[in-house]
Amino acid sequence: MDNIQTSELPAFNYSIFGLRKTFKMKENSEIQLSATVNNVFNQRYSNNGYAFSYQYAGVKTTERFFYPQAGRNFMVRAAITF
Repeated sequence: MDNIQTSELPAFNYSIFGLRKTFKMKENSEIQLSATVNNVFNQRYSNNGYAFSYQYAGVKTTERFFYPQAGRNFMVRAAITF
C-alpha cells in the first residue's frame, strides 16, 4: 500500500461499486438530471496509507496509518447543454 514496499502495509484487493442513472427531461430537451450512488455496499476500505519504524530504548516500534475512504454516498446532478 505504501510506496516503499514494506511488509508492514501489504497491498490488498477491494471492489467498490457505484450506480448512476441519467434522465432526459423531454425527448429533445437540453436538460438532464442524474443520480449517483457511490460505494453501494458501504464497504470500509483505505486506498492509501503509510508506515514508519523507530527504535527507542532498544524496542523497535512500527506505526501504521491509513486514510479511510467515504462510505455509501449520494450525488445528484443537473446539466444544461447549449
